[in-house]
Amino acid sequence: MFEGIKGPGEAASLDGMNFTRQLWERSQITSVSGSPLRVAIVHTVGVLNLLHHFVEGARKKLLEGGVREANIVIQSVPGSWELPVACQRYARSHQTP
Repeated sequence: MFEGIKGPGEAASLDGMNFTRQLWERSQITSVSGSPLRVAIVHTVGVLNLLHHFVEGARKKLLEGGVREANIVIQSVPGSWELPVACQRYARSHQTP
């Protein structure tokens, strides 16, 4: 039935980018469009200098992926305790555009 511990099928190599490329090539996805997505980026007001770069980087990547600017909401909350509450409220109230 099985030989060794890898199971059936051909084994994939685990050498970083090569592994990722192999997974992508095996998938049926040929292109991805973020145009129908509505995204809320919720972050704390912690270390604003550092967080600003993360939030802007996420926003830029979403735009590059086809998400419309109007469909991206960025919201800050006072601390980590409020993060799940804010996310839950956005999801329940459909506040994302």
